[in-house]
Amino acid sequence: MADNVNYNPAGATPIATDDIGGVQHQRVKLTLGTDGVSDGDVSLTNPMPVHLELQHTVIDSSTTPLSNGASYTTPWFDAQHQGQNFTLVAVTDKAGKVEHEESLDGSTVAWSHETPYMAGESYRVHHDSFARYSRFRFTNDSGSAQSSLFFSVMQSMSAQASVAQNAYAISTSQTPLGIAGEWTSQAYDTKIGGMALTMFFVADVAATLYLEESVDGVTWDVTASAPYPGTIVFNEMHVAHANFFRVRVVNGGTGQAFMRVQVVQRFSGIPWKIKLDEYGNAVTQGSDAPWEVTGTRDNNSSVPGTALTAVAGALCRASVPTYSDGNLVLPTVTTAGDTRVTLDGETVALAAGTANIGDVDVLTLPAGTVAGGTSLPSGSNNIGDVDVATLPSGTVAGSATLPAGSNNIGDVDVLTVPADPFGVNADAIVAAGAAGSIQGKLRRATQGLEDLKSLIVLAAGTAAIGKLAANSGVDIGDVDVLTLPADPLGANADAIVAAGAVGSLSAKMRRMTQGLEDLKTLIVLGAGSAAIGKLAANSGVDIGDVDVASLTGGTIAHDAADSGNPIKTGARAVSSLATATLVAAADRSDAIADLDGAHIVKQLCPSADIKNERIADTAGTSAACTVFAAAASLRNYITTIAIFNSSATDAFVDFRDGAAGAILFTAPAPKGGGSVITFPVPLRQPTVNTALAYDVSAAITTMYISLVGFQSKA
Repeated sequence: MADNVNYNPAGATPIATDDIGGVQHQRVKLTLGTDGVSDGDVSLTNPMPVHLELQHTVIDSSTTPLSNGASYTTPWFDAQHQGQNFTLVAVTDKAGKVEHEESLDGSTVAWSHETPYMAGESYRVHHDSFARYSRFRFTNDSGSAQSSLFFSVMQSMSAQASVAQNAYAISTSQTPLGIAGEWTSQAYDTKIGGMALTMFFVADVAATLYLEESVDGVTWDVTASAPYPGTIVFNEMHVAHANFFRVRVVNGGTGQAFMRVQVVQRFSGIPWKIKLDEYGNAVTQGSDAPWEVTGTRDNNSSVPGTALTAVAGALCRASVPTYSDGNLVLPTVTTAGDTRVTLDGETVALAAGTANIGDVDVLTLPAGTVAGGTSLPSGSNNIGDVDVATLPSGTVAGSATLPAGSNNIGDVDVLTVPADPFGVNADAIVAAGAAGSIQGKLRRATQGLEDLKSLIVLAAGTAAIGKLAANSGVDIGDVDVLTLPADPLGANADAIVAAGAVGSLSAKMRRMTQGLEDLKTLIVLGAGSAAIGKLAANSGVDIGDVDVASLTGGTIAHDAADSGNPIKTGARAVSSLATATLVAAADRSDAIADLDGAHIVKQLCPSADIKNERIADTAGTSAACTVFAAAASLRNYITTIAIFNSSATDAFVDFRDGAAGAILFTAPAPKGGGSVITFPVPLRQPTVNTALAYDVSAAITTMYISLVGFQSKA
């Protein structure tokens, strides 16, 4: 149907209309100008003028005091059409906390931020919303009830442009993405809905966020990207420069458990510049000064925060303060305004008078000058101990020698000297006590050592320092002879030397050797057929009565590698174990046999380790046994299972490795009956320190379960 109809039934003048549900609606144009004047039709090049001013669109408040632990929560504010700026005011006599919560749908909280409130504080804070919905909560957690409360939240549009902050279009998703999955917002047209966007994003794993722009809405270019680490709330503002823009989320290598994303297209009034106003932002007005930057930590109160902005100032203290290790502190000044500077805790100050500043290492001297001159300043200046590490090659302060005078630079450690510092006459003999330069004195010291060398002689007698063999009569004290030559005692070492004969050391050692030879001939066994060989080769030899009181244990320890031949053992025969006397744990025990000589062995485990448990179950859910429970380093072994199903429903019972573990065994449990299972080898639970669990296939009344078994480390 045509949209135009003739205003004049004769068809002379057509009028523009739009057919809506069969009814013609007239189309009109907006034209600017005062009465009788046309300033042109409204268009992109001739826009309609609008006067914009600050608006408080929604206000919510409460003056009802809260009991301890109670909270007041505002309703959800919709930021799509009524502004994303919020001003909070809170005043009460008790401490508490203020929370800002944001939501994508006005129901589920997607992100929250908490700020502490100090009692009596005049709390005035400005908040911006990045998601569509916001609400605020004040909680009294002081420990006592409030006497009064004023809590107010005002939602408003920006003072720059109230219309500009309205949301034109919103894209939202709460569907988690799989590995490398993607989500893309709708394409936003800046000609219609504005060139600004705010983005809210949170997920449990890492992802990458992309802002893409296009000149035609078909071909897209990435203009900004940001890696997202996971778990934190990501808020972002952008201004698009092309005709179209969109946001794309690409998940990483782990599937998401949750994701909440919302992209809002807005007009250009985004409040991202710092403002100097009474409601805050990063810069606030101080009470005793013009504008000052405030931080989030007090002096010496706690470690600095990541968002810390601190005042560059100093603390005036009459005495030296003390602080806690690791805290943020201010520098201090004295009451006279002097800044305190210390070295390792000591105040840097020189005492009045001939102060000594300690050890000074002079690493280099300027070439040609010392303090502007060719020598050290005259006088008796003392700068303490000076270590001269190096001297310039060929010069000392521009001269070949130290400057003349009585300059004293303290103790000087000369680390290196020239190859021949004392001249060609260093070895010449200088008479003792001769006066002269330092070179002469050092020459005398050197000569003194040469003279001393000539005076070192042995005392009168046959003393010698040469080989002892050339002066064997000299006693040089106790000597430890570590090694001897192949034949140290000479060719006559085996010759018989009469007992008690005197002579040289060689003769004495020969006599000792001969004594050993004589002793060897005296060692004989008594009369009879004695022998020292193996007893097996001389079995008839009687070596007397021998009582073997004890035998040593084997040479191979418990849990060591086996070796050698086994030892045959026996057992003690008994007719019954009922009369046996129990031994203590860790005592040694006899091996026991019956009257036939067969060893008596208990099956699988000691009697004290045998366990049994009876369970009556109606829940039909997996549950841990109480007797066959988790025990450190132990696992459960089941030898017998008996099940009785008293209900009229067929069922079965799963036995699991822990309440949520793998199924180890399934036992049938027919209605009105059951099953008895005795294992030829025990049912072994694979995991140590884990309870055995039973899991009835359905909730029935009643399933009776009986278990017999033991626990072991193996």
